[in-house]
Amino acid sequence: MKPTKVLAIDCGGTFIKAGLITETGDILAQTSVPTNVQQGRETVLAIFQSLIEKYKADIEAVGMAFAAPLDYENGIIWEPVNFPKEWHNFALAKTLTERTKIPIYLQNDAKLAALGEYWKGAGQGVDVLVVLTLGTGVGGGIIFNGNLWLGASKIAGELGHLIIATDGPRCGCGKVGCLETFASCTAVVRMAEEARQNAPQATKLTQEKKLTAERIYQIAKAGDATAQSVFVHMGQALAKGIANICHVIGPRKIVLTAGGAGAWDMFYPALIEMFSRISFKSERDTLQLTRGILGEHSGILGAAYWALQRIGKL
Repeated sequence: MKPTKVLAIDCGGTFIKAGLITETGDILAQTSVPTNVQQGRETVLAIFQSLIEKYKADIEAVGMAFAAPLDYENGIIWEPVNFPKEWHNFALAKTLTERTKIPIYLQNDAKLAALGEYWKGAGQGVDVLVVLTLGTGVGGGIIFNGNLWLGASKIAGELGHLIIATDGPRCGCGKVGCLETFASCTAVVRMAEEARQNAPQATKLTQEKKLTAERIYQIAKAGDATAQSVFVHMGQALAKGIANICHVIGPRKIVLTAGGAGAWDMFYPALIEMFSRISFKSERDTLQLTRGILGEHSGILGAAYWALQRIGKL
């Protein structure tokens, strides 16, 4: 008997990644194409439809990760920050199902990255798992015994919006003090800009013309104290968020993934120092804190897992 196959699609503001994946987690084929969001919704929908039609004869369903808050039960995207207003409150899953006659199972991209790490990554076999995605923003997912925990609200796991400060920059969600505004790649750039404006003397960071999170990391790794201070703040912010997660959920493991986790060696010492001061001993003794191992594959593997669960194959 041939294994069940699904198509997994991970849609971000810049690229659409897709993979043909079996129920055992084997990636048989994969591709990545520009999202081309600036060309309008129909152009992007045509990309989705083309990918689905290409593999239609081989698949039973499509799992789709989308960078947006959404209503997964009705397949509706609410207000994706990297997409224009024509995408707001759009019934994406229903539209694609009507056009392709294939069931589409939609979920938030960070939550599905968490499922990917559970299924084939650093969270395999962990009964109580939390995954934090450190990217343009901070997302997350909570997994109990292999199932995504979404709560009564159906959107539980918005860990980037844990309030960890009483002041700070305004988050994209409209609140102040969110973890996302201190621990995302966007936050790293903002904090570096602030740090170099207040630096008492010229450093490599202050002389850098264009700051990116990756470049700030490289400067910090080369020994620039001003750049290193940015990752101290990032680590301390993560420690506060992780301590709150431990107080409420008590996970056995927390996995940090996406681009920001690449600065692990710069923020981890400050994270552990702060966490040791604000957590309980039983939490420190229980918690395993590690980096994700799937890289760019976490989203499509999570999307595949989500679809396979929905059709009763996992």
